[in-house]
Amino acid sequence: MISAGFALGFLVAGLHWWLFAAQRKLLGGTFTARYVLWTFAGRWGLTIALAILCLQGLRVKYGDFMTGFLVASFAVRTTRLLRTNS
Repeated sequence: MISAGFALGFLVAGLHWWLFAAQRKLLGGTFTARYVLWTFAGRWGLTIALAILCLQGLRVKYGDFMTGFLVASFAVRTTRLLRTNS
């Protein structure tokens, strides 16, 4: 059975990588370094804020949350690697 911490970690990582993909699409144009830094900082800030909310506000276990986050991140990286190599 999947714990709530694992599921929340998986969802937060999914949101993080979805925002990363959307941000990558936008970077095809010409943007200032300041814009790029602010959008990256905003994405990481949102990820950290959601992690703190899950860990402190919802009282999920840290190990379960991080395991879910890392599994989702590994799945995204593996999928992306397989797409670029095929």
